[in-house]
Amino acid sequence: MGKITVNSAWVLARVAAGFAAVVPTVVACLMLRHQIQHGVDWLEGALVYPLFGTLAALAWWFALCGQHAESRARIMFSLVGAMILGVIGVIAGFFGGGILYPQSNMAGLLGIFTGPMAFAAGAVVGAIVGCQWTRRQPRPEVPPDRLAEE
Repeated sequence: MGKITVNSAWVLARVAAGFAAVVPTVVACLMLRHQIQHGVDWLEGALVYPLFGTLAALAWWFALCGQHAESRARIMFSLVGAMILGVIGVIAGFFGGGILYPQSNMAGLLGIFTGPMAFAAGAVVGAIVGCQWTRRQPRPEVPPDRLAEE
């Protein structure tokens, strides 16, 4: 009792990810309900859905499929791709807005819109790269008695 094994650590992490996935899921669903009831607002949709939808999808993906090493590798590729492209999107929007519209005092706010969209795009690109990468990796032979542990 009290000994935490590798499998129980993954279970705890997946349960925590499931609980963490509830918040962005609820935010995205409430915003969707608001959009349906009061009409589509592209400004809110451009900010909320890419960011919270992607966060919810990644957290649910880990919570439901995180027991497989290949799936965890794909999730990691997706998360890293989202972070890289998200940061690039924020920086490009912040500085690019000033370059495109130098007379505007709010040009730097463009990064607020480009960041979440680039975050979502990076998650998709990362997932595609992760799927290609995990398919190329050789799969080790697992003895039948260890299959139950996976």
